Amino acid sequence: MAKLLSLFKGKLSSESDNILLLLFLCLLGSHFLDYHLYVFIAFAIFLIKWRTIYTMNALLVFFFILSVYITWIFLDVRIIYQFRLIQEVLFPGILILLMYFLGLGIKIKQEGILFISDKRMFYLLFIFVISYTFFILWSYLAIPQDNPLTGLGMYVCFPNPYQRANINGGHLISTILTYYLTLMTFILPIIIFYFQKLKKRGFYTIELLLLLGLSFFVLYISAIMGRRTVFVLFALVFLFLFFTYVVNYRNIKKVLFLLTLMAILFYGIKTYINQQENIPEVKAMLVTDNFIIPIVQYPKQSLNIEDSVIFNKLTHKGLKDERFSWWQKSFSVMLDHPFGGGYDEYLAPGIKLTHNVWLDMGKDLGILPFILFLLVTLVHIYYLIQIFFSGQIENLLKYQLVIIAMGIFPIMLIEPVFNSDKTFFAYIFFYFGILARTHLYICKK
Repeated sequence: MAKLLSLFKGKLSSESDNILLLLFLCLLGSHFLDYHLYVFIAFAIFLIKWRTIYTMNALLVFFFILSVYITWIFLDVRIIYQFRLIQEVLFPGILILLMYFLGLGIKIKQEGILFISDKRMFYLLFIFVISYTFFILWSYLAIPQDNPLTGLGMYVCFPNPYQRANINGGHLISTILTYYLTLMTFILPIIIFYFQKLKKRGFYTIELLLLLGLSFFVLYISAIMGRRTVFVLFALVFLFLFFTYVVNYRNIKKVLFLLTLMAILFYGIKTYINQQENIPEVKAMLVTDNFIIPIVQYPKQSLNIEDSVIFNKLTHKGLKDERFSWWQKSFSVMLDHPFGGGYDEYLAPGIKLTHNVWLDMGKDLGILPFILFLLVTLVHIYYLIQIFFSGQIENLLKYQLVIIAMGIFPIMLIEPVFNSDKTFFAYIFFYFGILARTHLYICKK
């Protein structure tokens, strides 16, 4: 099978292969075919470079996925013969594994002794979230939304499991939106600090400006929905890239200019949000013979940042959250159900999910999937550390790989990503595959 696919793909140019892979990631990020994953599975089987998957990394990930679904079969044997459950349970696992194989096959451009990030590599890493953000923007503009948006989330144009299940008023909840929107905001500091380098790598000015616009839109709707995770992680990434920029370039004038620019832009966003929240509401109409006078009431607002939703969440709650208290109890449930089946155990009134990917997996599926996934994670964190300190990887490439990790690992620590959005979980494994391939390049050199 692999030889047959390789023979057929040999007729495609490398450029055509890249375009197909980008199309695959873009379509996956759009979420329009979430309930037809067999399309992506067939597409991925065609795109995978099968000769690249014969590694210990691929074997480890394979055994992890196998452990998850063997446990699941023992817990609910219906997933073997009910097509609906096969679609909803087994197909996502197959896609996760294939996404890792896709990441393992990514070629990295080399200039001299350095492996570099070109335009193709940038989009391979980010087109998934760029596509998602574009359709969120489309939804925001084309579908009547709650005004302003709240923590409930928003209506979206692509299939939404909450709308399908008639819960949450049909809104896609804001925590799931946060998975993708957080990574989208990271594009903003990349462009700001590496604008000229990106242009030399083939990016057009209008292209970078459009990406900046999408990033600012994300910050805007995140502020309205009060998503503090987005802003905390964005601030960490911005400070990380700022620090590395100062260390590498020591161009104080440019650094001051960039800081001033960022301050102006953030102040502009904050002012615009406050103005939107200050739109008056018509309470009555006073009708006379000659005039119709609306009687309006302005919402109680202040231009002080202290009154904003996001500021209140950060100052009063900060990084403290009740979900952290569920972790210990979840671990105890996992030990009580070492072969899975703890998904019906409550951690708090009305709460079954730990909001931690590793612990949720252990609680629901048992010790073996928990250990294997923890091992997969630690191995790829080790690869990332090796990449960061390698002199063979260009700074722009290593920083892109690092900041994606700064987004996905905190999200996995505080959200049930595997339970709530397996498409994003599949993207994480695509990223893991790229880390493994990059590390293999280092080892070969």
